[in-house]
Amino acid sequence: MKILKFGGGCLKSSEEIKKIPKIIDSFKGEKILLVLSAFGKLTNMLEQKKYDEIYQFLSSLMNDLGFSTEQKEKLIQMPIAPSFEGQCFNLNFIQFLKSNELDYPTRICVGEYISCIIIQHFLSKHSIDSIIFDAALSIKTHKWNLNSQSAKFDYCIKPNKSTFSFYNSNGFKEKKMFSEISKNIFITQGFIASESSTLDVIKTSNLKRSTLGREGSDYSAAIFGKMFNVDQIILFKDVDGVYDSDPKKNSHAKLYKELSYQDAINICDNTATIIHPNTIRYLMKFNIPILVKNYNNMKSSGTYIF
Repeated sequence: MKILKFGGGCLKSSEEIKKIPKIIDSFKGEKILLVLSAFGKLTNMLEQKKYDEIYQFLSSLMNDLGFSTEQKEKLIQMPIAPSFEGQCFNLNFIQFLKSNELDYPTRICVGEYISCIIIQHFLSKHSIDSIIFDAALSIKTHKWNLNSQSAKFDYCIKPNKSTFSFYNSNGFKEKKMFSEISKNIFITQGFIASESSTLDVIKTSNLKRSTLGREGSDYSAAIFGKMFNVDQIILFKDVDGVYDSDPKKNSHAKLYKELSYQDAINICDNTATIIHPNTIRYLMKFNIPILVKNYNNMKSSGTYIF
């Protein structure tokens, strides 16, 4: 199994999103987990509660992706995620955003949820069948820290020890174990988690949402990498790989073709680079290799970290 992680910069417009089916096709026959960030600046808009702008942004995006008016309305009206079942937040997307009861981590999580739903339906238009699972039911953190606007990772619930709630492309919920799912394409959210409970079980009632913090989607991919014992994590970025300095500012920046985990950590600790050192440290513990690839230049070999 491989994990493909797409950041918000790779999902900022319809033109970028349209590249995903071709990328998935290049891994035919393999099980793939897509870890998705929110589209573009969606998280920033949610922070600022610019709900009208969000609706217009998503509506325009879906138009460009070829969704009909009926399809757009269907997606907007779908329940946002299984982990809201049984709570006052069991609302469709529009109602959810306009609720006055959303705390900060709950509100900013909406971007990842709706982005996953739209991507799932876009893939189905290309005959790629997938199923969504909710990262908040699996990744557990310590208590939310208001000052850092994040929470520290605690543990994750193993996929074959509990029954998860999945969403299929028709918006229907399926309660199954991972081993019972026959599909090859899974979709989940980066960044999103929930606070730990005393019981290592899947619970949707009274679930308190948290996040791994900004730039936490790569870390989510790392956690899922260990959870699924994957053979590789591919992080898609908007540059060719890891450089010794910012290639957008320095035309002479050096691209690294290969790096050891420790060298990558040292570089990422000392430069404004594209992978958080905590992500590399976590994967180094479990010897899971990382490939950093340019979403807009698939011919580039990228940077291999091992």
